[in-house]
Amino acid sequence: MEFSELFASVVDDIISTVKIVAGIVFPVIIDYNLIEPFKTNAKNIEEMRKILKDFLKNSKDKESVYNKLINEYGVEEHLALDDIIGLLFAGHDTTSHAIVSAIYFLKKYPEVSKKLKTSLKDSGFSKNSDFENEGTKEILNNLDYLSFVVKETLRIDPPAFSSITYTALEAINI
Repeated sequence: MEFSELFASVVDDIISTVKIVAGIVFPVIIDYNLIEPFKTNAKNIEEMRKILKDFLKNSKDKESVYNKLINEYGVEEHLALDDIIGLLFAGHDTTSHAIVSAIYFLKKYPEVSKKLKTSLKDSGFSKNSDFENEGTKEILNNLDYLSFVVKETLRIDPPAFSSITYTALEAINI
């Protein structure tokens, strides 16, 4: 199985298990992978860790985040690997959430969508534009209305807010 397929499978597995009440009510089921889908998830996650670890160990890029964590900052390999996996999952979840939110809000507010399309068109963009060109990236970075739409989307529906749960350990008075 390709790493990208395995990664997608692990993400799907984790999302599906969050919805299983048995694992929430009896956390020991998750901790020891006693039933499905927890058994399969553990196997897939371990396989993903092995593939990613082999890939990172064989990397010749001395400037990679993984190599810098180990060689420059003295982080243990298993902790560096955990950080890299965290970056992969965090980037996957938050990016997809932000894109879906932006599409939703642009559909919900057609006047904003129309104004954004006009702004892009006035800057020379079309469906066939080359977005990999350095000049294109510079123009996109200077489009104020696009920046406003993205920032407003993130303000109204921040990806990390719904992705990460927070529980206070004790009550405080502010």
